[in-house]
Amino acid sequence: MKRLARLERISFGSVVADVTIAAISAFSLANSQPAIARPGAGVMSFKYNDAIQASAPLSGRVRSGLGAKTISSSQVQNLLASLLFLNLTTVKPAIVSKADVALTNAIGQQVKAGERAKISDLLALYNLRMKEKHYLAALSCVSFISFLHSSNNNEKLPPVVSDADLLKTKLLAGRELLERAEDEAKSFDANAMLHLKLAKTLLQASGDSKLIARVDRDIQKLEKTGMKPHGYAGFLMLGNVVNGSIQYSPAYFCKSIKIGDRILSVDGVSTTGLNSQRMRRLLDGMEPNLAKVKLERGRQHISTTFKRAEPLPASVPEGLTAQQYLQLACQLREVCRFADGRLALSKAQQADANGPVAERAAKMLAARFPKTEPSRQAIQLYSSAYWLHQDKSDDAEKVLQRCIASWPDFELPYRQLASVYRGSGRLVESKAVLEKLLKVNPNYARGWSDLSQVKLQLLDRTGAIADAQHAVELDPDDAVLNSWLSELMSKETTK
Repeated sequence: MKRLARLERISFGSVVADVTIAAISAFSLANSQPAIARPGAGVMSFKYNDAIQASAPLSGRVRSGLGAKTISSSQVQNLLASLLFLNLTTVKPAIVSKADVALTNAIGQQVKAGERAKISDLLALYNLRMKEKHYLAALSCVSFISFLHSSNNNEKLPPVVSDADLLKTKLLAGRELLERAEDEAKSFDANAMLHLKLAKTLLQASGDSKLIARVDRDIQKLEKTGMKPHGYAGFLMLGNVVNGSIQYSPAYFCKSIKIGDRILSVDGVSTTGLNSQRMRRLLDGMEPNLAKVKLERGRQHISTTFKRAEPLPASVPEGLTAQQYLQLACQLREVCRFADGRLALSKAQQADANGPVAERAAKMLAARFPKTEPSRQAIQLYSSAYWLHQDKSDDAEKVLQRCIASWPDFELPYRQLASVYRGSGRLVESKAVLEKLLKVNPNYARGWSDLSQVKLQLLDRTGAIADAQHAVELDPDDAVLNSWLSELMSKETTK
């Protein structure tokens, strides 16, 4: 590859095509700890300690703000070296060659040893990534080279890529980033807007008006819709594995996707690396339509579809039948919209007077909803703990304990904490938490069902059956409870 321009001619900002359009304008470093990359966070995205984030390589303007007033010069240099090495590694594609791994490791060892990375290694890695069509990763190599130049102007350095090759890299990286950002938008990744804007910056010099218009449309669409799904599926997920469905949702009536199936892609978007919450959003989709799904069931790979519905209404509508209100209440409860769910049950009772649906609504209200309406703060803290637990984070236990301490009458955190204990084999603690829950609300049917499952694991089969039957008596309309009781009784008959 042609290498004409010397490093002295290339500034850090020009190498990344003023990619700092979305970069931070201020910077702080808590406790002066080194940076930590967020795996899968996207190009040029990092996490500093707990919450300090920056996107895009550090520009000269940002670096100039990192003087003695903030941290020492040596700390600045260590931070920049760490950032740029992490940038080099985090933008790598999911599948890389052995040669890429070897060069990246060699550069990493140089940085970890406190040495200047060899520009010959970086150039070799750049050329390799261009050959293998990993353009974003190639661009990060150029960023690192430029940093080495800017951090030592007194040393005569070898030439870097030519201006023409650099422009080509930017345009190819811009196209790659655009495709990634469009997939991220479909799966509701918070980086989608940032990456669209970075892609536009990289592609500005292309002169391709249709391509730029495409990026602008994507940005406008994302600004209009935000990160909220505009369809509704109702699957419950553990990562990309189906763990259940919300009763009466499209997922509940879908026969082609089963519990335990591993979802590989939705509408062509890969699920690799998605957490449970983003998986549910991806399945909900951008609009009500026919979703195309590829899944893995055992050794089988299956292509199937399901019909998304309209999202749950923002407020409880008028004019539904008693059964429709009952079904709506069931779904609202699963997304923690308890006040709206209570209202829907009240309307179901009014629409059916003293009929069977009204009776079911009364039982659902007593057995499935919190005894007292929880505050918004309680729901938010519980929800954050729920997603932490879904993604197997160790932080879930502490958050749930804090939630229980602050709102001891809120049933759901007890149930989730019991699940955390059960998942780690702490069955006695799980049982104790569920017993506390049932003292708070003896009518909470799913608490009895969970206690039944724990008792079975503790080899108390008689107690397990009694608790499962009691749960169904409290809430006979709950499909989850009925499913567990059926499973338990089938085990009893085959014993």
